[in-house]
Amino acid sequence: MNRSLSQDRQWTFMIIRGANRPVVQCSVSRTAIHVALSLLTFLIAALVISLVIQRVNIHQITIAHETLQQDVAKKDQLIAKMNEEMGSVYALSSQMKERMTQVTVLEKQLKTFIYSSGQPQQQKKTDASPKSTARNLSSHDANIAQAKQLHLTSVGGEFIQPTQDNTHNHNGTSAHTQSSSTTIDSDKVAQQWSQTFAQLEHMDATWKQWDKSMPPLIAKAERMQQQLDGTPNFWPTTAYRVTSQFGLRDDPFNRSQAHHGGLDVAGHNGEPIFAAAEGTVTASSRDNQKGNYIFIRHRGNLETRYLHLSESQVKTGSKVRKGQQIGKLGSTGRSTGPHLHFEIRQNGEPIDPLNYVSSPNTPNQK
Repeated sequence: MNRSLSQDRQWTFMIIRGANRPVVQCSVSRTAIHVALSLLTFLIAALVISLVIQRVNIHQITIAHETLQQDVAKKDQLIAKMNEEMGSVYALSSQMKERMTQVTVLEKQLKTFIYSSGQPQQQKKTDASPKSTARNLSSHDANIAQAKQLHLTSVGGEFIQPTQDNTHNHNGTSAHTQSSSTTIDSDKVAQQWSQTFAQLEHMDATWKQWDKSMPPLIAKAERMQQQLDGTPNFWPTTAYRVTSQFGLRDDPFNRSQAHHGGLDVAGHNGEPIFAAAEGTVTASSRDNQKGNYIFIRHRGNLETRYLHLSESQVKTGSKVRKGQQIGKLGSTGRSTGPHLHFEIRQNGEPIDPLNYVSSPNTPNQK
């Protein structure tokens, strides 16, 4: 009975290996079979759960990867746009630098025209009449006031504030592998670009203002400079002792009163003689009365004459600058000693040179 119950709790398996071979009989308890089946069921369930979890994780990774790719694509587009705009900004910055360089040149020219021409040159007079002098001074003051309104200060240097984002060193491959913590702050970049463009717009507006206002002012200053350069108010020699002035005087040869048409400035043989203003040499010759002489034609039907020179250093037809050496002091022609006879004529008539020039306080003229 016990043996029969024991056999009922076991499963018997028979293995037939062939017709001529004996049958192999194996007995396995039902408990072992149940345990094996339970274990197999558990393994299958664990495998299924693992596959499900893996699929969910793969799906989440796929979604995250697609999101990251989209984010990276947007950043790449932003960087490409920034690189394109950086090229435009660089080109505009270079253009603005060239403009500011032109402005600096114009500024220097304007200062040279206005301020240098405004400096007194050995107490010289700029016109024969007080009214003309007042007009010149008023024009000069107006030029200075207009220059101050343009805020003529020094410019240059870099004009674009550099941004902190190193967009030119962007690497497309590394962008896909960077974490979200290293991505570009779009708001910050946009703010920096906004500031940069604001700077450029301000510079462009400033340039347009200068470009509109400065050329007429420069042209006016050039006309003023040309007028001053053509005015014979430069003392014509390093000698400075006036021995005979314009007007009636005792003639040293005839011992009688005669009209003297210029200034006699006593000096030493060989002292330099300068052009009182820019102009054209109309005569450079010699005769018994004037000795070696030079005539120069200037603006406003003015002419200057330099007589009794020991040497002439310019030729007829030559263009001369204001202050240029044209000869040397001497005592040729009708002369009693080394001196310069200096005349200024207007419309062919002699006028008092002291209306234009005055003797310097020192013998050396700059």
